[in-house]
Amino acid sequence: MNFINNVEYDACRQWIKRKRNKGNTWDSIYFACKNSEQELKQFLKDRIEDDDWPKEINVTLWKQLVESVEEAEKKKIQLQKATRMAMLHNGQNENNEVFVPEDEYSCWQLYKKHLKENKDFSDEAIQMIEDASIEVLKRLSINTVETGPVKGLVIGNVQSGKTANMAGLMAMAADWRWNFFIVLSGTIESLRKQTQSRLHKDLKHDGNLTWTQLDHLSKKNSPIGQRLCDLYLQEGSNQRYMTVCLKVKSRLEDLIEWIEADKNNIKNLRILVIDDEADQAGINTGDVYSASERKTINRLILNLVHCRNKDAKSNNDNTYISHYQAMNYISYTATPYANCLNETGDETLYPKNFIRTLSLTKGYFGPSKFFQVQDADSDQRLDIVREIPKADVNIVKALHTYKGNELPESLKDAIKWFICSAAVMRFYDYKKPVSMLIHTSQKQIHHEAIAESVKDWLKSNKTKLPQECQKIYTEEIKRFSKKDFRRSFPDYEHPDEEIWDYPDYAQINKYVVELLSEITSIMMDDDSELVYSRGIHLCIDNCANNGLKDDGTHLRLAYPDDNNPNKPNYASAFIVIGGNTLSRGLTLEGLVSTFFLRSVKQADTLMQMGRWFGYRQNYELLPRVWLTKETVNKFDYLTDVDQDLREQIYQMSLYGKTPEEFSVALLTSPKAISMNLTTKKKMQMAEAAAVDFSGMDTQLTVYSKDDAEQKNNLAVMEAFIDGLGLCRESQSTKGYYIWEGIPFETIKEEFFDKGFIVPKTSNSFQQIELMTDWINERTEKGEFLKWNVILCGVNKDNIPKDKIWRSGKGISIGKINRSCKTDSGDRVNIGVLSGKRDYLADITRNMLNDLEWNQMISDKNISNNYKKYREHAQVSNIPLFLLYVIDKNSQPVRGDRKPLNVKNDLVGITMVIPGIRGSRRTVTRIKIQRVEDKQEVDE
Repeated sequence: MNFINNVEYDACRQWIKRKRNKGNTWDSIYFACKNSEQELKQFLKDRIEDDDWPKEINVTLWKQLVESVEEAEKKKIQLQKATRMAMLHNGQNENNEVFVPEDEYSCWQLYKKHLKENKDFSDEAIQMIEDASIEVLKRLSINTVETGPVKGLVIGNVQSGKTANMAGLMAMAADWRWNFFIVLSGTIESLRKQTQSRLHKDLKHDGNLTWTQLDHLSKKNSPIGQRLCDLYLQEGSNQRYMTVCLKVKSRLEDLIEWIEADKNNIKNLRILVIDDEADQAGINTGDVYSASERKTINRLILNLVHCRNKDAKSNNDNTYISHYQAMNYISYTATPYANCLNETGDETLYPKNFIRTLSLTKGYFGPSKFFQVQDADSDQRLDIVREIPKADVNIVKALHTYKGNELPESLKDAIKWFICSAAVMRFYDYKKPVSMLIHTSQKQIHHEAIAESVKDWLKSNKTKLPQECQKIYTEEIKRFSKKDFRRSFPDYEHPDEEIWDYPDYAQINKYVVELLSEITSIMMDDDSELVYSRGIHLCIDNCANNGLKDDGTHLRLAYPDDNNPNKPNYASAFIVIGGNTLSRGLTLEGLVSTFFLRSVKQADTLMQMGRWFGYRQNYELLPRVWLTKETVNKFDYLTDVDQDLREQIYQMSLYGKTPEEFSVALLTSPKAISMNLTTKKKMQMAEAAAVDFSGMDTQLTVYSKDDAEQKNNLAVMEAFIDGLGLCRESQSTKGYYIWEGIPFETIKEEFFDKGFIVPKTSNSFQQIELMTDWINERTEKGEFLKWNVILCGVNKDNIPKDKIWRSGKGISIGKINRSCKTDSGDRVNIGVLSGKRDYLADITRNMLNDLEWNQMISDKNISNNYKKYREHAQVSNIPLFLLYVIDKNSQPVRGDRKPLNVKNDLVGITMVIPGIRGSRRTVTRIKIQRVEDKQEVDE
C-alpha cells in the first residue's frame, strides 16, 4: 500500500512524526511507544474509535506505515546532506509541536496544489519548500510577550524561487493561527507591487481561510475596513491579513502609526514579518556602537519588531506602544554578508534564533553551473558564458555619450542570439515571453543612448540579419550541444526527451524574419490596453520611464497579463535595457541572452545582478551570458564565497552550534580581483580572522609561461619524488602512486624550500610560511602528524611514450591533459586541476566492505560523496599532498578552451587538509566580533 499519498492515513502519519520529533526511537514507534504488541493492538483500536483512524488499520499495516515514514525521513536526511541544507538554532521554541497541515482545504495544501497545477513545480521542489517551511515554523513563536521577538535568517539563492518559499511559510503559518503578515519589500514601488500581486495570487484560494490584502496602511488615510480596529483577529477567526510595505521612511512610519492606533486589537496580533532582500535598505550603516546614530530605516524596522513608537531611539526610551501577542521577524536574502557581519545583540536585527539555508532542486541554474568553483570538476560548468573584449567596452562607453555610431561585435552577437532563441521558442509553440537583458550602466541617460543605438542597428540591418543570425546560430549549437548540456549537468531533473533540442535553422528562419518585421516599444490602444506585436519590443526599464509617452508608447517593461483573454498566443519578445531596477528583485521571463557590463565593487551587489540564474525549463540549451573577463573572475570568486558559507553553516549545524556561537567567516577576495563583500558600513563588526587552514582544499591552477621557471619546478618535483623512498600503487586508480606517513616538515623542506616557484596569484600557496606555522601548532596537538603524498596521472598503458613522465628512479606516470581556460600573456589558467576521485587514491581494498568499495568505484556523484568514503575508510583525518605532471601539449576537449601552449610540462599541486573549511585561498577572512567583545577590548 502507498501510505505516503494516502490521505486516509494522514492522522496516523502525523502522530508518528510528532513522536519522532519528541525524540522517540523508531523501534519504540513501531509499538506506538507501548510495551507489547497486545498494548499496540489496544492503542490502534482506541484510535479508530476516538480519533477516526482508518478502520482497517492493524498491527501489520501499522508497522508498514512506520517503515514508510522512516524511509521518507531517511531520504530527507540524505537530501539535506547532498544539498548542504542546514539549520542553526538556539533551541528556543524547541517544544513547538506544529506539523504540516494535512486538511485539503488548509492554506498550505491549497498552495501546494497551486504550485503543482499552475506553477509547474516538481514534486521535489514542493517537498523542499514544505521541509523548509515546517522547519522554520517550528522555530517561530505564537506568544512572544515574555521572550521577546523571534529573529531568524533564511538564506536563499539568486533567482531560485525565494518568493515561493516565503509564500509557503506564510501559508503554513496562517494555518497555525498567525494572523498578520508584513512583507518588507525593497525600495522600488514597481517591485513592491509585483511582490504583493504574486503573494496574494499564490495564497488566496477558496478554503478554510480568507485572505485580505491591506495596502499603504496609514493611521490617517486607511479607509474603514482597513484600520486595525476593523480586523478580525480574535481566537478562532479564519481571517488572515497581508500587507507589503516598502522599506522607506514614510511607509514604515505610517505602518507603525497604523498599528499604534488601536491598543486593544494590537494584543491579538500574531505577526510574521518577512524582510525580503534583507541585506538591502534595512542594514544599520550608522555607528553600530552608538544607539543614537542608528540609521532611520534600520531603527524603524527595529521599532516595528519591538512594538515601539516610530520615534523611539532605543529600548531604553520606554516608548512601547503595547505588546503584540507574537512577533517573528524573518530575514530572507541570497547574499547575507551584511546580515552576518554588521552587528549583533538583542537591540539589533541579527538572527539570534536561527539561520536556515534553502536547498536547490536539480533544475536550478546556479552560479556553480555558470562559473568555476575552486575545487570542482570543470565539466560541471555549462559552456554558455561569452567574453566581452576590452575594445568592446570602450565602444559601449562611447555609445553612452552619443560619441559612437556602431554597436560592438559582442553586443551584436548577443542580440542575434536573442533573435535566434526567440525564434526557437516560437518554433516550439512556447506561449510565454522571451527576454534579453542589456545592463551596461546605472545611469538613465546611458539607457536611452544604448536603446537608440540598438534600435537603429536593428532597423538598418533588417534585411541582412537573418543570414548573420544563421551564422551565429550554427556556431553556438556546435559549441554547446544537448550532449554537452547533459555532460555538464548530469543530475538535471528533467529527462532528455523533455529538453528541447536545437531545430535546424531552416525551421526557424521564418520566425527570425517575423521578429525583425517590427522594432517598437509596447503600444497602448484606444481602450488603454497594452498591445503586443509579433516583432521585438524595445523596453527601457528605469524610474524615468513610468507612464506613456506622447505617441502612446509604453517604454517600461510590462509583460502580457496572464488574466487578459487578449494576451499573445505566441512567445512575445523583449529587449530590456536598464540599470538598478534590473539588479535586484525583478524576474525577467524567458531570459535567454544577457549583455552585462557593470563595474561593481561589492560582492553582494554583483551577485544579486545575476538575473540569468534560475530555472530554465523548456529552454535549457538557449541561455547565453556576455561578460568581461574581469567580471567572470569576480563571479568565480563569488561562487566560492557562496559555497564556502553554506558549507560552514552545514558543518556548524552538525556540531549543534547556535547562531550566536557561530562566527561566520567569509573568504575575502584575492588582490587580483579586489572586491568587498559588502560596503564597509554594512560590515562594521568584521575583522581579519586568525589564520585557519582547516578544511583547505586548494589547487594550483595558474602557471607562469616562463621557460626557466617551468624547468625548475619539474626538477624540484623529480628530486622530491625520488627522495621519498618506497611507495605503493593505488588500488582504486590505476597509475597513481602513494607515499604514506610523510611528515609535513619533509614536504616543506624538500619541496617548497628546495625552490619550487609558486605564481604570485596563488594566494594559499604564497602563504606557505603561515601555513607551516599553523600546521606545526596542530601537529603539537597530535593532529596532521603524517601526510599521504599521491602522484596522480592517467593510465600509462597504451599511450604514446611522449605522454609518459619518468623520474630518475624509475617512477612513471601518464601526463594529464589540462587545456587553457584563460591566457594573460605571461600566465595561463587551467581552471581546475584535481578531480575528487583523486582524493580517494590512497584508500585500499581492505579499508571498505564489498558494497562500499563497489559503490566508490562506480559512483558518478563522487564530488558530493568522496568525504563519505574517506570517513568509512577511516582516513578522513589524513591530509593529502597531490602532484601532477601536466602535458605541455594539452589540447581542449570543449569549445571554450584553448591549447595549453607552454614550452615545458607543468607541475600541478593540490593540498587537502581535513576539518571544517578554513581560509583556503587567503588567510585574511572576515569574522564577526560581538558587541560585548568589542566593548571589553576597548575597556
